[in-house]
Amino acid sequence: VNGLSSSASVSIGTGSTLALNQNNTINSVSGTGKIRVNNSKQLTVSSTTFTGLVVGCGDLVVDGSYTIGGVGNMQLGDNGADNDINTIISGASTTLNIGSNNALSTTHNLTVQNNAAFNMGAFQQTVSTVDLTEGTISGTSSGELEATTEIALKSGEVAANTNLAG
Repeated sequence: VNGLSSSASVSIGTGSTLALNQNNTINSVSGTGKIRVNNSKQLTVSSTTFTGLVVGCGDLVVDGSYTIGGVGNMQLGDNGADNDINTIISGASTTLNIGSNNALSTTHNLTVQNNAAFNMGAFQQTVSTVDLTEGTISGTSSGELEATTEIALKSGEVAANTNLAG
């Protein structure tokens, strides 16, 4: 698909794939299929009940409150060559929770910006880089966010009891 309306509501059934070849903003996405972000493009999702898989080589921008990973939640990457998804959390009312260890791509970047929040709870998450431009990173004392390349804390807050490593 080369372009969707930002007001589009998309449902992707089991066994189906929505392949995106341009930057796209989708109002809402649901279903259990697969979304492929191609050619270093960006997918922005404002509302989701999607429990399928997001793969490809681009950016997933979340603008709303979601849980990624764990049973019944959206999944990123497939632990293979199709796992090049960077995660960008953006927006004052946006919170991204992870629902399992390494729910995000472990070899790519995590950006928290525009007063958004990333909450890892008690889970472990490894990424290549963490870029906290403006927002909050939180978790419990048993959770840990590790960056293998760089942690850039430019502006924002790392909540008490949050473990960062890198």
